[in-house]
Amino acid sequence: MSSGSGDTILAMPREQAAMMSVGQIVLTGHPENVSEGFEQVFATQVRQEMDRCAKGTTPLRLEVRVTEFQRANPAMTFLVGDSNVIKGQAVLIDPATGDKVADFDIARSVGGGGLIAAAGMSQAEEQMTEAFGKEICKRAFGA
Repeated sequence: MSSGSGDTILAMPREQAAMMSVGQIVLTGHPENVSEGFEQVFATQVRQEMDRCAKGTTPLRLEVRVTEFQRANPAMTFLVGDSNVIKGQAVLIDPATGDKVADFDIARSVGGGGLIAAAGMSQAEEQMTEAFGKEICKRAFGA
């Protein structure tokens, strides 16, 4: 089961969003409880999502600050259910002007219970960075 929440601080008009793509992705901060490879995993997963949903010709810079990351406890997931959680802020900036064109607080969780859920949630960083990217797509680009 997957869920998303958060606040839209600054929305980009849909007609503008249709003309935009995401060029540079900058991770400006992340929690201490992630792996050494988190930045690369994040960049790869979010890039894949941005390439899927932001198909315009005008590139924006995406700046992300991940403020919380929680891995599900495998034993709890198997017995009663648990969730992986990621929270942060995503800001889209026009690199030509430095102006902020969109700003979102994002919270995503993916959870479940039982043996299949425990196995599926073992790749928490990949799963949650992909979910974070999908939430940016949904909010900024309507995809």
